[in-house]
Amino acid sequence: MENTGQRGLTLKIAAGVFIGIMAALLVYSIPGWVRKHQEEQRASEKLDRDLWLERMTPEQFPSRCGKLLKDQLYRETSISPGGKVIEGDRFEARDVTVEVTKLNGKKEAVTAEYMNLSEGGEEPRWDLRTIGGWKTFDDDGLSMLTYLYSCLRKPSP
Repeated sequence: MENTGQRGLTLKIAAGVFIGIMAALLVYSIPGWVRKHQEEQRASEKLDRDLWLERMTPEQFPSRCGKLLKDQLYRETSISPGGKVIEGDRFEARDVTVEVTKLNGKKEAVTAEYMNLSEGGEEPRWDLRTIGGWKTFDDDGLSMLTYLYSCLRKPSP
């Protein structure tokens, strides 16, 4: 009977050691999991913010950022040596200038440059290229834009 009691005690001690090791591993791993989750969350929010800004249309820019000062459309087509327009070689761009109030309260004219990515007779698909000279397809440019112009920040849900 003593043998059974010792075996039971040994099993209890082994189970306690196992549970203790598992608890220590869990406590040790939790900060890493939390950090990884926070990094993923920040990356997701950044992607969401960047896509929100990049998808802004020429019509939305003045409504978000200020008084429309100028909206100019540029069209260029290539002409062959014979004087015939080359259909597939058409370029369309649009510059939209608005009066933006910066964080310091000063007003500034800022131009958003768009390029039409549609082909043929499709509806225009405007791709935002720059705002105030800052490239929107560059991470540093996007960060600087949302810092300089609060109207470009994604509103809270």
